[in-house]
Amino acid sequence: MSEQRQAFKGIEGARAWLAWTVVAAHVVVASPLVYFPLFSSLIVVAEWSVKVFIIISGFVITHLLTRTRESYSLFISRRALRIYPAYLIALALGVAAAPLFMEMVAAFPMQPPHEIHQGVARARSVSDPTLQLLLHLTLLQGMFPATQHGFLPPGWSLSLEWQFYLLAPLFVAAARMRPAATSAAVGLLWLAFMLGAFGRFANPSLLVGAGWYFLAGIFSRLHLERLPKFSNYPLAGLLVLAPLSLLGGALVPVIVWVALIAYIRSDCEWTLLDGRVARYFGARSYSVYVLHSPIILLSGWCAWRLFDLPTRPAIVVTAIGTAAGVALAAELVYRWVERPAILFGRRLSTEPVPSAQGW
Repeated sequence: MSEQRQAFKGIEGARAWLAWTVVAAHVVVASPLVYFPLFSSLIVVAEWSVKVFIIISGFVITHLLTRTRESYSLFISRRALRIYPAYLIALALGVAAAPLFMEMVAAFPMQPPHEIHQGVARARSVSDPTLQLLLHLTLLQGMFPATQHGFLPPGWSLSLEWQFYLLAPLFVAAARMRPAATSAAVGLLWLAFMLGAFGRFANPSLLVGAGWYFLAGIFSRLHLERLPKFSNYPLAGLLVLAPLSLLGGALVPVIVWVALIAYIRSDCEWTLLDGRVARYFGARSYSVYVLHSPIILLSGWCAWRLFDLPTRPAIVVTAIGTAAGVALAAELVYRWVERPAILFGRRLSTEPVPSAQGW
């Protein structure tokens, strides 16, 4: 399997779809489309997509930890090399694009009340800019409600990811040795988070708020070989799970994950998930995800302010400019920053590193 292929089929292609779903949703919330139910429903789908990403991360990091023997310092160094280089570029772009925020709000016929706009305002409201910068540079901004979005709205999930990396060896070891106790602890901490014991967060950017999604990925990898192996994709059986989504949106990412695990355990291979295009965009999905927010702001500013376009043409220009800009930026960052950093991280280890790479 080549370096650009994942150790598990379907995961890379799924990441591509998930990342671009988030991009599409944020284009909607950065325009008056957010007030139309047909389009605004995409916001919820994007929230589910991010949670599937979290489950995938738990799965992949567990695979890395159980297949390699390395010190904690080596593990965390390779994780930092995986997410920091592209993140720092995106953060710099986010800070540079922040002045466009007020102009964008002034240009809108209506002001979308969403995190992509509120995040900059919250970042500016923090009294100590040094603290704001320090939290973002250490990827700990997600631990505090006022800074979880900041100048880079998707950064909350990267902060969550970094928190998981810091504790992943302990988390995975506890899940292996004490699964029941670990599940109970994660559930109690999640309940406390939902009740506001750690503050009021717009997104679950604190590890205790998303711990059970990581745990779903961890348990999936630990017990993967014990799960049924299918000669064909068990579509009929999985459709039985669909009504469970009516019990709450929190179950949707888990249902999607079960469907992806069934695909991994089947003998079929779909172009949708493992074709050349899916693999290409999957390999660049992290760059797509981390870079898209400031590019949306820039595209919107050009459409609404620079060209002063009417509403509908402005929306079209914003969407096209975002898609083209994100695709180009992701390719450049992946080729010249992200991939070299990943390969350098692999060279730090004396043992072969599994090809699956988490965020």
